[in-house]
Amino acid sequence: MPSGMSLANRAARAVMVLGIATGITAKETAPKRQAFTFRDWKVGDPLISGDPRLKQCVGITKGTACVFSDKQFAGEDVIQIGAAFSGKGLFAVEVRFGSNRADQIEAVLRARYGVPCATKTGEATNALGMKFPYRTSSWCFSDGKAIFRSIGAKLSEGDFEFASRDAALIGSDGKLPRPDF
Repeated sequence: MPSGMSLANRAARAVMVLGIATGITAKETAPKRQAFTFRDWKVGDPLISGDPRLKQCVGITKGTACVFSDKQFAGEDVIQIGAAFSGKGLFAVEVRFGSNRADQIEAVLRARYGVPCATKTGEATNALGMKFPYRTSSWCFSDGKAIFRSIGAKLSEGDFEFASRDAALIGSDGKLPRPDF
């Protein structure tokens, strides 16, 4: 890279090269959205005992995660809905659904969040060599990124995840790392 390039320009070029190397097939023109919200929670909202939004929680793990009993998302029945919290409040959401619901869920997400900031298509192969098409759509928010996958960890399941910008920094102990300077 040219030595006269600013750090911001070098970072932008590195992100562009990374996007090409990871196979992102379409970069759509999409505005950066305002803050992400989920079931009336905003990123950073704390998990507080007695909060009426928790009445659908069937499992709260050490005050850091909520698994919802209401398994409706985007008007569709889903497998699981969960939210994760740290000392800084809500930082991640995960929804798992049957891959047969992917088209309907993606349509609702596009209607709600608009044009994705990136999309990708490809094929997944099972143990028998059968190929299955998949789609990934990402929405960029001011406080993080949401990703829809028509096929997730299992061929029979898709997923939708949101991670705040702070989520990438949270360690296995659930704490933000201390700066080393």
